[in-house]
Amino acid sequence: MVIVRKELPKSRSGFRRRALASALTMALTTVVWANPLAPTVVNGQASFLTNGKSLVVTNTPGAIINWNSFSIGAGETTNFIQQSASSQVLNRVLGSDPSQILGTLTSNGRVFLINPNGVAFGKGSQVNVSALVASSLNLSDADFLKGQFKFGVNPLAGGISNAGTLSTSDGGYVYLVGPSVENSGLITAPNGSIALAAGKTVGLVDSKNPDITVEISAPVNKAVNLGQLIANNVSVVGGVIQNTGEINANAAVIGDGGHILLRATQSAVIDGTLSAKGGGNSGNGGFIETSAPQVDIAGAKVDASSTNGKNGEWLIDPTNITVDAPTATSLLTALNGGTDTSLTTADGTITVSAAIAKVGGTDATLTLNAFTGIAINAPITSTSNKLNVTLNGGSANTISSGQTVDLNGGALTLGANTVFSGSTLRNLTATTAKASTLTANSGTSVLDNVVLDVNTVLTASTLNVPNTLTINAGKTFTIPSTSSGA
Repeated sequence: MVIVRKELPKSRSGFRRRALASALTMALTTVVWANPLAPTVVNGQASFLTNGKSLVVTNTPGAIINWNSFSIGAGETTNFIQQSASSQVLNRVLGSDPSQILGTLTSNGRVFLINPNGVAFGKGSQVNVSALVASSLNLSDADFLKGQFKFGVNPLAGGISNAGTLSTSDGGYVYLVGPSVENSGLITAPNGSIALAAGKTVGLVDSKNPDITVEISAPVNKAVNLGQLIANNVSVVGGVIQNTGEINANAAVIGDGGHILLRATQSAVIDGTLSAKGGGNSGNGGFIETSAPQVDIAGAKVDASSTNGKNGEWLIDPTNITVDAPTATSLLTALNGGTDTSLTTADGTITVSAAIAKVGGTDATLTLNAFTGIAINAPITSTSNKLNVTLNGGSANTISSGQTVDLNGGALTLGANTVFSGSTLRNLTATTAKASTLTANSGTSVLDNVVLDVNTVLTASTLNVPNTLTINAGKTFTIPSTSSGA
């Protein structure tokens, strides 16, 4: 047994940079990886005991250990024994090799692994800790000791990948941070947080808050999930992100669904399954956000529903969006399953060019928010409970001629002046959150089983009322001389 103690100097500029960092290799090589080698303790105390293929490190809280290499071969085990689940140890690699974790890494506390050459958790590897942070970016000793997750630039940083099984205790977290991050394995943090963050710099603003905010500088960096991520809060962020795997933020029996954040500075391909359901006995649905200037949600299966609570929400936030057939299919999967869905663009337009036809599930809400206008060029209908639709088109909403909006008793809320010339509004209540006007100025417009709680003007348009039309008190209704009834 070796016992080492060293205090951190009051001023430390950072660890020695390598002249050249080797690229991270995803496939196994002929190198025989051993347990971590050549430790030097630079803060706190740590002892090291090697017994065959096992390395046991016993450390004080806040210990910082520099290693020449930090890898774990298949069949090997490295175990950090700490004072408590909130105790943490920083392992920094000064050598030139990436970390290949092919065996077992365990700890009753939090383990940080910083290797600028990259970190790969291989297939078959097992990690069981209170929390895990693995990065190839810079994390200073001072920030580590202050509990600040500020990952700085490392021009030669390697990638971070997981093909194994990473698990934490209840309320723990797993943060994989680098210029590129990929998960093809299983990561679980029950009632905790998972972040795959790809960027030149990454700041996890508050690691103690489960609703963490991720700040990233990532013009071209890519974060990919091909496997499974299971936690109460899951973030996948980067310049470009891709999800074809499964992300699960479901509550168990009691409680609200969790949060899922998929955000890119350039583009996002959202496929696979995203689930943040409320508890089976009680609890509301969670919140799922998929945001990027360009977002492709074709093939996404999203569920933030609740059996015995309020619907959760799916937010889609691109620059512009056209709802084509594949996109409409993904939206309908969410709406039919009981997930309220919002499409939002702060400075663009929304065009609905494929039918949105709700055919299952409980009441649901579809919200469209666009700064420069909304165009409904295809039917929006429901035949299974109410579909509430909100159109916040900024400058204007347009329901094109020949199209039908039938909400099966739901509300059509207008956040901008809306033209429905030659179209049909059926089985709905038209209302407004602003002083918006509903207008038809050409063709034959149909109001069928409609309640108008909005000022309505029909000019140069024929009005057809097959069934009932109710105009609420205080609302004006102006029509031309030509109209027809059932």
